[in-house]
Amino acid sequence: MIFVPAEAERNIRNAAVHKVLVFGSFDILHPGHTEFLKDAKKLGTHLTVVLARDSSIQKIKGRSPHFLENERVAQLQALKFVDEVILGDEHDYFRIPYERQPEIIALGYDQLVPEGVGRGVLQYAPTAENKNLITLQSLLPHTKIVRLTPHHPEQFKSSLLRNL
Repeated sequence: MIFVPAEAERNIRNAAVHKVLVFGSFDILHPGHTEFLKDAKKLGTHLTVVLARDSSIQKIKGRSPHFLENERVAQLQALKFVDEVILGDEHDYFRIPYERQPEIIALGYDQLVPEGVGRGVLQYAPTAENKNLITLQSLLPHTKIVRLTPHHPEQFKSSLLRNL
């Protein structure tokens, strides 16, 4: 895993980075998500959220989302630190990052890359996340990929909140 210590975060911020991209389902928006998004925004000047489509959540997680994609878009757009929300591509999850070529992609502390994502290049390997990151890096060679630290995961984790 790649965690971004405060000093490295300052170095990234001082390097005139502008476009930061995150992706996820953000199904039950909670303080862990909002802190993640705020931390991602601190890495640049423009934060784009690529939001998983309802069909993608069904395919990847094996369940329907609690909130429909249009509701999740509205929730994210209401956050003042999110500059743009884009619905993801149902067939190529990395089409948008590949087209946008952001300076930084920020991953959540536990975010895994699903099998078959991104032109068939990436593999889902929960015990070898660095392999995923290296492969993603080869797809986006000028993009820094960082994994942000969690915000109280014992309280604010979607799987925990979904079961309440």
